[in-house]
Amino acid sequence: MSEKVASGRVASESGREVATTARRADDDAAVSSAETTLRTGINYWAVVVAAAATLVASFVWYVVFGNAWLTLRGIDPSTADTTPEVWVMVAQFVRNLVVAFALAFLLSRLRTTTVGGALRLGLLVWVGFEAMAIAGSVLHEQYPLGLYAIHVGDALMATLVMTLILGLWRRATK
Repeated sequence: MSEKVASGRVASESGREVATTARRADDDAAVSSAETTLRTGINYWAVVVAAAATLVASFVWYVVFGNAWLTLRGIDPSTADTTPEVWVMVAQFVRNLVVAFALAFLLSRLRTTTVGGALRLGLLVWVGFEAMAIAGSVLHEQYPLGLYAIHVGDALMATLVMTLILGLWRRATK
């Protein structure tokens, strides 16, 4: 009887090993392909579009809230040079690419194919990471609540724009 149990465990464990090995082989083959998505479930064009769209949306956000943002930072809006330097825009685009890739990875791994699911994931990421990370500045660095509201509002908008674009693109390719 104990041999049957032991045999069952071995068979079960070897079945898991075979399934895991097969999954790894499929993943390796998919990554080595030359398709746009590399069959990882991530569409890299969607990542680039989401990053670029968010750059534009954040630009509009700070045009709308720019005077309040400057005032809360102690800068006179009438004398401030609000034109960002090129390197800042490039760095922000790279930052957006990293965030969009991370969101696309999560959407892929969670097999999210609905717009509602993508937006819920975006909201969860925003609350759990972005809003809480910036809240640390309010708690520990006496960061003004108004600045917090402006920045987390932008982060919410950006995250939802990214997940919407990535979610719609995933849905269109399924």
